[in-house]
Amino acid sequence: MKNRGFAAAMRAAIFMFVAVAAFSMAATRRAAAVDCSGPLKQCAIEVGAFCEMENGKMMIWYKEREGAAMRFEECVGKVYEAHGRPNPYRPAPSSAKPAAQR
Repeated sequence: MKNRGFAAAMRAAIFMFVAVAAFSMAATRRAAAVDCSGPLKQCAIEVGAFCEMENGKMMIWYKEREGAAMRFEECVGKVYEAHGRPNPYRPAPSSAKPAAQR
């Protein structure tokens, strides 16, 4: 009796392992490492990023160390401004009047 229970538990464990492995491999196939390109290539180089194509979109990944996020945002802002677009990281100029003093 004990052997049957153990064998059933082993089969279930193996099934789960295979299912998780298959799911992981399927998820990995959707994202493929590629060379960073386009206008943000220099920004990726500055922060030591790597790029992946995921569902037709280029994703830039980097580790936050020694102000990498700030350097990346500054670089991206400059790229936007060079192409005549507003810098997404600079606060919009406020058209509202300052709060009244009490």
